[in-house]
Amino acid sequence: STTAPSLPRSHRSSAPTTSDHRGSAAPLVTVIIALACACSVAVTRGASVLAARARAQSVADAVALAAVTHGVDTARRVAHISHSTVVDITVDGMFVEVTVRTNGTTATAAAVRAVDPTPPG
Repeated sequence: STTAPSLPRSHRSSAPTTSDHRGSAAPLVTVIIALACACSVAVTRGASVLAARARAQSVADAVALAAVTHGVDTARRVAHISHSTVVDITVDGMFVEVTVRTNGTTATAAAVRAVDPTPPG
């Protein structure tokens, strides 16, 4: 029986064996999970900011409409009921502009009183 001659150590393959790579995926997976968590937090905060702006704008719109149709006192009540603060109300004839602050977010809206299309008389 013949046996294959053994190669000297200097001629053996230097390619890493599977035992050399054992555990190398764990740090990569950890980094990927950390990046996914960071992205998730950023998206959540961004959505929260957008929701706060939308809420403040909705309140500003409602306050402007209340001011133009029912007066400044009613507009201030609408803001109060909406847990908001009126920063400024400007009335110029049929034009109203309001600025409100809701949970630290400021928004401005304007409204114009519609002219009654029915002629007097």
